[in-house]
Amino acid sequence: MLTLNRTSSVILPRGVDYVRAAATDLRAGVSYFATDTAPAVIAKVRHSDLALLDVIVLRDDAIGGGGRFIRAGAMHPLGGVSYWATYTSPIRGGGPRRPIITAVHKGSF
Repeated sequence: MLTLNRTSSVILPRGVDYVRAAATDLRAGVSYFATDTAPAVIAKVRHSDLALLDVIVLRDDAIGGGGRFIRAGAMHPLGGVSYWATYTSPIRGGGPRRPIITAVHKGSF
């Protein structure tokens, strides 16, 4: 029988609330945790000691306006770029909500 055991944890800082999505960069030994907030926040955490390494805030004035309510994330298999899907209302024109994909490059952190 397999058993899961909690071995360590980290408390993320204020502003990194309502974590909804995550992506892992195995080559770099880090994971990214993204929030379902406006503006959205992505936190970078090292696997070996769960140290918080960096945080980026995705503002709505970013390319495409995709800075709110992250719903899913994925890491490029070679590392270095993560992709985040947001659920954001259009800035202009009314219309229905639509997903926006935002790419975050390693140098952004």
